[in-house]
Order: sequence, then structure tokens, then C-alpha cells
Amino acid sequence: MAKYCVSCGAQIPDEAEFCSECGARQPKFRRNSQSGQTASANTPPSGQTEPFQQFNQQQQATANNANGYIPEKTIQEKFLSQEGRLDKSRFFKRTILLNVIEFGLIFLYGALFADDFGDLSKGMEILFHILQAVFLYPEYCLAVRRMKDFSTGKSGDIEFLWAKVLVVLDAIYIFSESNLVLAAYLACYFYLVSKKGITGPNPYGPDPLG
Repeated sequence: MAKYCVSCGAQIPDEAEFCSECGARQPKFRRNSQSGQTASANTPPSGQTEPFQQFNQQQQATANNANGYIPEKTIQEKFLSQEGRLDKSRFFKRTILLNVIEFGLIFLYGALFADDFGDLSKGMEILFHILQAVFLYPEYCLAVRRMKDFSTGKSGDIEFLWAKVLVVLDAIYIFSESNLVLAAYLACYFYLVSKKGITGPNPYGPDPLG
């Protein structure tokens, strides 16, 4: 006897706990001791079908969400987490938003603390660089998740090298303002923003594009 995956609809063996096509966990089944038939753990007792229909639909939706990509909702999930994959469109939009916020704060900082010539005192300049450095961590988190979108998981941490290089170059540019460093940073960034992700699930999670 066969059944169908609750996530992708592929036909799988009746006793399978996971789908062989998409890896989704399947609802547990139990055997009816009186009839000898196999039934879902959510199968209602005889005569009580209607009250259980909504419950089963909720369980089905929960199973689908648990095995599919769930869009992030909080700031922490979007910018401060390294879990899961991030497609190139979301990566681009979020890094742009980070840069807009960073440049806005830098402009405000300069307007408040710079002198008439646009110069900062030594103490204010140090605080200025610290303000810039605050944005390195969310940038790293986004880069790691972007790399997870097109990585196979076979090379271990070496696959996240570009994420580390991106942040290191950004940190160097903060203090050096070297055009050469900026060019290297932009090359690394455009590599991450243009690389196509793996279609379907990979070792780091479901496809963020569905």
C-alpha cells in the first residue's frame, strides 16, 4: 500500500516516516487493533468525523510549515540569525536596507559631532568607527545564509569563506578607506548577490523560493 507526501504530493511507501523526494516528515500512522487496518494517528473515532476535520487540516498545515520555508518575521530572524537559507533577492534587499540605515546614522553622527570643516575629534572618530563596526555582524549573518543557499555541505566551514572575506574587507575599509579594498569588497558582494541558489532542499534547509 502506498500514500502521498503531505508536502510535495509524491507517492511514497505507506510505512515511510520521511518523503524520499523532499525529505518532509510524514504524519504518524497507527494500526487499528479491531479491524487490522492502518489508520492515521489523527483518524477520528467512528461517528465523530466532523469535529476532527478541522483538526486534521490544522495538523496538515503544521506539517507543511514545519518542512517548508517559513519567512522570517522578527528583526532577529531577518538580520541576526545564521540559520537556514537566504535567496539572492532577499539578501540584496536586506543588505541595501542595512546600508541605508548605516549611512543615515553616519550622516546624523557627522551632523551632530563634526566641526565646521567636517572633522571629528579623536574620541568621536573612534566612536564613529565603532558605530560602523556594529553593522558587521548582521552583514556576516546575511552572507552566511546566502552561502547556505548555494552550498552542498560537502566542504564544511570552508564553504562560508566568502562570507568571512566580505566582512573582513568591510572592516578593513572602515579604517583604511582604500579604493582597492572597496573594489575587492564589491566583487565579493556581487558574487554573493548573483550566485544562483540550489533548487529544492539542501543540507541547510528548504528552498527559500519554494
